[in-house]
Amino acid sequence: AVVSTQSTGEFEEASDELRNELSIAQEKISTLLLDKKKNQENLGRADKTIDLLNGDKERLTNQVATVTREYEKRMAVLDEELDGEQTKVLRRTEENASLKKRL
Repeated sequence: AVVSTQSTGEFEEASDELRNELSIAQEKISTLLLDKKKNQENLGRADKTIDLLNGDKERLTNQVATVTREYEKRMAVLDEELDGEQTKVLRRTEENASLKKRL
């Protein structure tokens, strides 16, 4: 069987095109695999960041609760002191009124 040079040339050209397409496909696969790896790394960092932020949120929530309790205690003390001062003022006012009546 005699194969013409034209069909051999066409075969080689088609083979070259297929090799080129295969090379392009392999490059795309490599790029996609690198992108996948980068995305997985980014996801891992995002997960760590979320864990850190959740830890910060818990710590800050506890701090706010502590500060709120301290504030409430101080306000209670101040309310008692205010009541005591108001009682003193009322007594002095009554004493002054009583002294004025005597005069």
